[in-house]
Formats: sequence, structure tokens, C-alpha cells
Amino acid sequence: MKNFILVLASFVFSLSIYAKNESQPVSVEVTGKGKPIVLIPCFIVPGDIWNPLVKKLEKNYECHIVTLAGFGGKELIEFPWLPKVNESLKNYIIKNDLQPILLPHSYKETARVYNDNIL
Repeated sequence: MKNFILVLASFVFSLSIYAKNESQPVSVEVTGKGKPIVLIPCFIVPGDIWNPLVKKLEKNYECHIVTLAGFGGKELIEFPWLPKVNESLKNYIIKNDLQPILLPHSYKETARVYNDNIL
């Protein structure tokens, strides 16, 4: 167990070395027209996980497809990254004057969106 914790700590530290300060916590691709929907992937996949659903929704909705830093070819950001991701999502919604439907990928993401007051 002690070795596992050391390996995990080393991994996290090495990621933070390669992360860049100027990288964006989230990137968003927008497609479609209508009421906005912000599609938030879980932490292990890029935003294109939503592509099959977006193809159906974009006819009637403006889809804001989120990809988190470190996934889908996007650069990592420095740790702690979760507060930066949450703040970035909140700022994106405010900046774009959205009153969106939020569609997190999983129950865990749904809880995070509500618990971190992204709405």
C-alpha cells in the first residue's frame, strides 16, 4: 500500500510538471441551433463521446460540447485542476449568457455539477 501511494504521488507530481499554466481548463465546441445544452463528459473521455447524441440533438438544440483539459488531445493544466474546471464551466455559461440544460455524462458528474454550484 505504501508503494502504491508513492507511485501515485510520483505520477501526480510528474503530470503537474508537464502541465501548463496558460492551458484552458475546458474547451468547448458549439454546433446546432436552439435552446443551449452543455454536454459535460466524465473525467476519462473527451467531449466527442457525445457525437452520436449531438447528431440527433443539433437539429433542435445548440450543443456546447465540453472537453476537459488533459483529454481529447487537450493540454493538461496544473493541479488542483477540478476547481479550475468548475470555475471555467461557470464562467463559460455566464460569459455566453446561457441558461442551458446541463447534461453531465454520469451520475458522479451530475453530483459534482450540483455540489460545486456550477448552476
